Amino acid sequence: MRKDIDDTFNKKLYECDKHIEKLNDAKDYLKSIMPLTIEEYVKITKIQSSFIDQLNFRFSKLQDTIGESILKGISIKSKENIEKMDRQPSFCYDRK
Repeated sequence: MRKDIDDTFNKKLYECDKHIEKLNDAKDYLKSIMPLTIEEYVKITKIQSSFIDQLNFRFSKLQDTIGESILKGISIKSKENIEKMDRQPSFCYDRK
């Protein structure tokens, strides 16, 4: 089961990396019009509009993955580490 959790967690981290990569691609493409002003907004092309949509979509997916999977995985991994510490003899802890 531990391997399944680690595999799932690593897949979700990879998914986040892909979202970040696509966010950076869109950001790089749009840097000539950013920050987007009203004047720039009325002049955007269909391609620029598509990259703005990509920013919105990827940011939303990144938030979803972090909230639904990454934070849950960190919680599970932290709990495992705490449980592992609880099983160690008390003389293993530094009591300073």
